[in-house]
Amino acid sequence: MCRNIFVIQQSLTTITMSREVALDYARQYYELFYHTIDEILTTIVEKGSQFQLTEYMTAITLLHRSGPTGGGQQSLDASLKRLTEILNEVACNIMIDPKVTICKLVTTQCLYRGQCGIFNATNPTPMQFPIPCVVDGKVVDGKPKPLNETNSDVLRQIVPELFKGDKPVFCCDDDQASLLMSGQIEKAAFTRRCPSCYVNFAKILIHMSCHPNHREFLKVTATATAETDPKKQMLTELSYYMSRTYVDNAYNSCVSVQAPSFGSTVIKPLCGNYGAEHCSPDRWVESIGTKNPSPFQINFHITTDETIDGHKPMNQTPWSCKAAPTGYSNQPCSCADCPAVCPFQKHSYPEPDIEWTCQNIFAIPLNTQRTLDSFNLSMNLVSDSMPLFARFSENTDKSVVGNHLM
Repeated sequence: MCRNIFVIQQSLTTITMSREVALDYARQYYELFYHTIDEILTTIVEKGSQFQLTEYMTAITLLHRSGPTGGGQQSLDASLKRLTEILNEVACNIMIDPKVTICKLVTTQCLYRGQCGIFNATNPTPMQFPIPCVVDGKVVDGKPKPLNETNSDVLRQIVPELFKGDKPVFCCDDDQASLLMSGQIEKAAFTRRCPSCYVNFAKILIHMSCHPNHREFLKVTATATAETDPKKQMLTELSYYMSRTYVDNAYNSCVSVQAPSFGSTVIKPLCGNYGAEHCSPDRWVESIGTKNPSPFQINFHITTDETIDGHKPMNQTPWSCKAAPTGYSNQPCSCADCPAVCPFQKHSYPEPDIEWTCQNIFAIPLNTQRTLDSFNLSMNLVSDSMPLFARFSENTDKSVVGNHLM
């Protein structure tokens, strides 16, 4: 652990102006709290609350007035805890000497995990979904942890991008991962006939639940007292920041996938009240996030910007319906579910340059015998008492249609 006077260096990536201002305050007053930095490093508060500049300034002010001991100790302790959260938020490095070593605050980036309640969904069918506990750094531990082999094998097929390093960790626990795959994602099992559509849809929910850095693209906006423990808070509302590229392309991978049991495409059940006819990429994710069927409200913020409100949008590369999602399937979607896969396209043929009929009977001009052979065309007009058939001459440029009485 680093000791002596510490200098807080600003992280140069995705820091908003308010955070830069806050860091200026930290630089100005760092000498006033260097002697408590060891306690800060060992008592990191892992809470999901968001950065507030006024709270940061209040913490600095209390540190300035109170010092390490004295009558303001209780307020100081509370401020130090809040200050720790903010230091985590700005991802700053704490250094004793550039020539020695860099002690980096190890931040736990989970916003929620475990189970603090049950939501009884009724739309479109009755089903129970778990509600996670919000991380507070005391009762609920926010440190990402490994999953068991079974859950790891299942998730690796769909989100291989989350399996980095020798010991990947996740913000979901084993129960969460298992219930996610057997619950919310299993309800969309009808999308499996197009592997790309299924994987793109599943990624949205798996990243939300299991990504080891929730804070990067998620924000807790509302909580309630947990059903399982009054000392805990459960998640009731969440902001999910996502790139326009992912939303549009994931939607396009599903838009033509057939769902015979619904008499439409898979978009009909996935798009809730909008149905397939009035759905769009934005309405699709809106329906996914609507409470009931979702166990809590998810507000999607779709953007083309690299950062939004201090967050980096989820921007994985979605699979096209004509591509096989590596790790999950070696087959792309079928022609019936993905027009881009079909080996042929419809061709347009010129209209005949003359209109003609033969004794008021509809006739089709055929220019060559090759046309006849290509389409294996035959005509057999049948009436109750007088069958008609067309005779075509091989040696003429135009078909001759005649009547023949049997």
